[in-house]
Formats: sequence, structure tokens, C-alpha cells
Amino acid sequence: MTGVWICAFAVLATAVATLTLVVVGLLRRLLPVMENLAQSTPLYEFDLGARVGDIVSAFTILDAEGVPLRSSELLARDTALVLVSSGCRPCAEMVERLDGIRQAVAGVPLFFVTDDPSDAHVGQLRLHGEVYFDSHRELVRSLRNRATPCAYCISPSHEVLSTVIPRSGEDLEDLIENRKGHGRQAVVYGDVFPSRQEVR
Repeated sequence: MTGVWICAFAVLATAVATLTLVVVGLLRRLLPVMENLAQSTPLYEFDLGARVGDIVSAFTILDAEGVPLRSSELLARDTALVLVSSGCRPCAEMVERLDGIRQAVAGVPLFFVTDDPSDAHVGQLRLHGEVYFDSHRELVRSLRNRATPCAYCISPSHEVLSTVIPRSGEDLEDLIENRKGHGRQAVVYGDVFPSRQEVR
């Protein structure tokens, strides 16, 4: 009986060793392919709703005291709006990387907009710009926004000049600089959080 068990264990050990070699071989073949794919496609397009060149409809948001602010008042000049939402992990990561951003970039005011006044990000965001609230989802509907964080640079005529999903303050600076070169459609730099306010 002992000989049978020894043979069984030997067969099992051989099978495990063979399977391990097969898996390692597959990984070695797949790794270069995955690396090439990552290098060739570092960015990808993501449909965020409003595109560069779109004219967004008028909207109203609320200031810190709950006073309504119309888009015609908010967009007195080219303005950057950064949408965030509560429970959004990528938003929290972006907020941690906003060092250096203060109120405006190259004369363009920077405003943050959240769906929830109790959002944990609000205190930190106020260090970098004014915070407004889209409690009635008017801005989200106007922009047809589908994910956060997302930033839009919009002109006084309500034209979308540039869009981007920001990871950091540098990405917001790029958003504003890109408006001078006819902008570009939103490019995903990192994770996004599907908006609970998605327009269906």
C-alpha cells in the first residue's frame, strides 16, 4: 500500500510541476504583449456627454449658502468647472493632488461642483477654489455628464472649450491651456466613477 501512495504522490507532484511550467510559459509570452499594449494606448477616449464645441443649455447651481446662481452669472468669462461626487474614490485621489492650484489659472476662475453639500471633499476643495452644489442636477443634465471627476472649460456663450478627467492640479492647468488651441475631447487619465446622477 505504501508503494501505491508513493506512486500517487509522485504522479501528483509531476502534474503540479508540469502545470506550473505551462502557466509560467504563458505568462512569459503574455507579458511583452501587455507591455506593448500599455505603451501604445496610454490614453483612451471616454464618452462624458458634452463635447468640445457643444453649446450647453442654461443651468442653475447653488452657492455655499444655498443661494441660486444662474449660468449667465457664473460664466462671465471662460470658466473651469470641476465636477466631483460623494463616494467617488478617483475624486478623493484627485483632491489629494491639487497642490499649487489656487482659485484661478491664467485668469480663468476654477470652480468645483458637487452633488452633495455633505461631501467629505468640500473642506479640501475650498482651499483651491469656490465650491458650488448641483443638488437639483441641472448642471449634470446640461453637460450630459456620466462620470466623476470630470472638468469642463466653458465660455460665456456656454460653449465647451475643453474637457478632461483630471488626476491632479496639472491636469486642470492643461484643461485651461487647451482651450486656447481649440480644445480637445475628454481624455481619461485614470479611473472614473460612474455618476449616480447619470442622465438616462
